[in-house]
Amino acid sequence: MPPAATDLRFQAGLISVIIPCYQQAHFLATAIDSVRSQTYDGAEIIVVNDGSPDDTASVARRYGDRIAYLERPNGGLSAARNTGLVAATGEFVQFLDADDLLAPDMHANSIAAHQRMPRVAGTYCSFARIDGTGKHLRDYAAAPETDDEFHRLLGGNPWPCHTVVVRRSALPPPPIFDAGLRSCEDWDLWLRIALRGGTFRRIHSVGASYRTHGSSMSTNGLLMYRTALQVLRRHASAHRCPLCTAPRLRTEEIMWSDFGRPALDARLQGRRMSSWLRACAICLLLDPAALCSYVKGLRYRKRWIVRALVPRRFCP
Repeated sequence: MPPAATDLRFQAGLISVIIPCYQQAHFLATAIDSVRSQTYDGAEIIVVNDGSPDDTASVARRYGDRIAYLERPNGGLSAARNTGLVAATGEFVQFLDADDLLAPDMHANSIAAHQRMPRVAGTYCSFARIDGTGKHLRDYAAAPETDDEFHRLLGGNPWPCHTVVVRRSALPPPPIFDAGLRSCEDWDLWLRIALRGGTFRRIHSVGASYRTHGSSMSTNGLLMYRTALQVLRRHASAHRCPLCTAPRLRTEEIMWSDFGRPALDARLQGRRMSSWLRACAICLLLDPAALCSYVKGLRYRKRWIVRALVPRRFCP
């Protein structure tokens, strides 16, 4: 059982939850309600409408002054989170995507852990994976702790962004999130915190749910792979430590096998010629052996290739 609010030196607005939203209005109310139903009450909720063309504004405005609502031109997830941070007043901050949600005792457990360990930069919890309808798929235990936080994080991002409650004073100077990154921006932030000496400590309970659906950013394999390489190489280069090489190379291999290669396979097997040609070029650069394996099969697709390359009026 989580400690009672009085045991946590309750203070309204002690934690600020920033919820960026772009074309996720159908999930937004569930995310907001999961924060408002916390056993540790009084979180500051900041919804940032990132120029969304859907009903985000009307959903957010139903809550009136129970949440802070901000609008901005579309600039991406990082820019939206940075906008929310400017308005945040809490000692702790949490970044909750509009399609994810929190367990009722998440804040109680996180704040209690921070008060027991006032020197840690952030706490992180176990999480559940759910599908687009909210159906539970499986639980994931929180990753083990380590005192070598930077190299642990260089070995991969061990948690979804919203499983972390981070101390505001541990954040690097603005801009907090790199708006130039189209994914992996939270991983980049944790690495920058670790580079400054920040550490993270785990909470074993399942405190959050991560929703997987067709429009999830993690389904864009090539984007995830390219951005992961950018983040990895940037931080390994900045750290300039012999210990960086092994986790960097291992993570590059994992990102290729989990995201890059499956995405290229899907494009190479697809029927859109422009996508297929781009995939061939990328595969030639990243994994020539993989491309060679497709060459043998091209003889079965002669008619498809001719129809794609030659104007239709000249095709039989």
